Amino acid sequence: MPGLLEIKFNTPHNRNASTGAGQSLMTKLINGAQDDPNIKVILLHGGKYYSSGNDLTTLMNAGADPENITKYGKAGIFDNMNPFLRAINDSVKPVVAVVRGGSMGIGFTTLSLVDFLYVSPDAWFMTPFMRTFQSPEGTSTINFPNIMGKRMAAEVLLLDKTMTAKEAVACGFANREVAELANEPEW
Repeated sequence: MPGLLEIKFNTPHNRNASTGAGQSLMTKLINGAQDDPNIKVILLHGGKYYSSGNDLTTLMNAGADPENITKYGKAGIFDNMNPFLRAINDSVKPVVAVVRGGSMGIGFTTLSLVDFLYVSPDAWFMTPFMRTFQSPEGTSTINFPNIMGKRMAAEVLLLDKTMTAKEAVACGFANREVAELANEPEW
């Protein structure tokens, strides 16, 4: 479609888990679109499953050495995740996300930065931070309460509540539920 930069998360073998390389590529694409007069809108989607969050195998590959874990963690945050978050947040072009299936962790938290969010009836959102002993990221501790309200944000971030598509629309996190998305073939 003319004027559209379509970014599809396309690693179905790991449910579109976000890697440092993937975040770096998306940052480059989003930032590159800013000065391209032919691009009017940026679309993020994952086909039938949006994203399972950060690919934690990077940290697992760091081994048991705390210094090595810290090194890998800092590199992932400062070299990849933060620039990716800034690219979405600072985009002068509208960023639209379409979510089918699950959206977890960073896949969920980055959605608080997009301009428009449309969800299929089977969409669900979860931050498994407490059960995986992680701290909430992706600006979620600021944006979630501002968008969905303090109490829903607390349930999502502190109790690992799974939010349904209907709940996402009801609390203002998503623009609307689009029933037709459930019947779309893999795109």
